Amino acid sequence: MSGALITDIYRVRVRLSIRRGLVRIAGIYSESEATMPQYLLSVYQPQGTPPEPDALAAIMERVAKNEQEMKDAGVWLFSGGLEAQETATVVRATGGLRSDGTLANDDVLVTDGPFVEAKEYLGGLTIIECDDLDEALRWGRRTTLAIGLPIEVRPFYWAKS
Repeated sequence: MSGALITDIYRVRVRLSIRRGLVRIAGIYSESEATMPQYLLSVYQPQGTPPEPDALAAIMERVAKNEQEMKDAGVWLFSGGLEAQETATVVRATGGLRSDGTLANDDVLVTDGPFVEAKEYLGGLTIIECDDLDEALRWGRRTTLAIGLPIEVRPFYWAKS
């Protein structure tokens, strides 16, 4: 399945397919469907105290406006925010890899907290579909101006299964 994302939403496991601005639950797409390049806009949030409620409301208003402009332009595919990094749980394979690339065993270590200590953490993301990197960077610029936080723009590829 191309373009599939499996995620837990409200602790219910669902399969989402996101193509051309449409979200389909349990959607199946043929490999031959043509798509434009997709880009991940990652929002990096600093550690520390969040903005005051009035300031946060103004930021969220600008974010909503930017997202609507993305939808109107036909580039928006998906957006979402993440809880603070201290809510993270890391699951790590501990058995190592064999020479053929398979795991030596299925032992895993589960630890509370983020993978690494950092001054900034991934706070949210948007996936867009547009003509090229230049257009994606224009949307990244608009997003950083709306949020006031750093935005990392990267090509995004669906895993083929």
